[in-house]
Amino acid sequence: GLTSVGEMLNTTGDNSFPVSLTEARILQTNSFNMLIEEKFDELIIKGKKILQYHGSAAFPILWQNIIFAMIYVEDFESANKNINEYLEAFAETSHYESGLLYQALLKTKKGDFATALKIIKSFPDNRVKGFTNDETAICLLILGCCGRYYKEFVQAHIDLGKAINFSKLPILKAESLLETTELDYKMNAKVAMQKWAAKANTIKGGPLTTAYCKTVLSMFHAFESHDKEAFTLATEATSIINRCSKIYGWYGHLLNKSGKHSEAEALLSKMTPGTYSTDLLIAELTDNEIH
Repeated sequence: GLTSVGEMLNTTGDNSFPVSLTEARILQTNSFNMLIEEKFDELIIKGKKILQYHGSAAFPILWQNIIFAMIYVEDFESANKNINEYLEAFAETSHYESGLLYQALLKTKKGDFATALKIIKSFPDNRVKGFTNDETAICLLILGCCGRYYKEFVQAHIDLGKAINFSKLPILKAESLLETTELDYKMNAKVAMQKWAAKANTIKGGPLTTAYCKTVLSMFHAFESHDKEAFTLATEATSIINRCSKIYGWYGHLLNKSGKHSEAEALLSKMTPGTYSTDLLIAELTDNEIH
């Protein structure tokens, strides 16, 4: 996955194949649909070429969508580099807070909830009101994850529920649903778990969206002590994605809980180091060793 993307970027990153301004504008317009279809690698490769050829600052929306794609393929190093360059390019402009929003999302994925929350709370009200539906959903998803971490469960539930409703991108809707389901799983909320399982069957999208929804259903079956179904769905979820530490982390939790510690540990090689989900699985495995 990431290695092949890196190689392609290195070979397509020169200007020997010029891209017209019209083509560049078309890709920027189509980049949102590419996120819907989860063509993340294609967007990163084509988008980087355009930004290198025409200048990054000329296409802020395309740049934002490339950063989003980088976060969701868990190429966090490239995402962080692009976020910093974006913030420098758009300081003192109306695009600046969008860069900060992705910075907060990246911090959340890596478990730095304090910084993520500080960023979100720094947004001026007038800028928040100007966010797109998906930017609002990202903001609410971050707040929900932070609320879970700081054990403010009622507010986290409210924020995550709003994130599901605000999202236009299926992947954001599914991710917010997964976070909500995990929260209710831990709060032993039986009626809510049934509701989220039903909701998971209504969200349609690309492979990562599908994997998120299968993980929701796996959590529901684990909650109902349907171990076989929970394992089957978790296995299916991991089989259709290249990398998602959150989804692999849930599968690792199921394996560890059933005593398959070595199999759970083996999953770490498929997870991104430094993510909150990876750190949680490592802590769970370490705790098992201690006990």
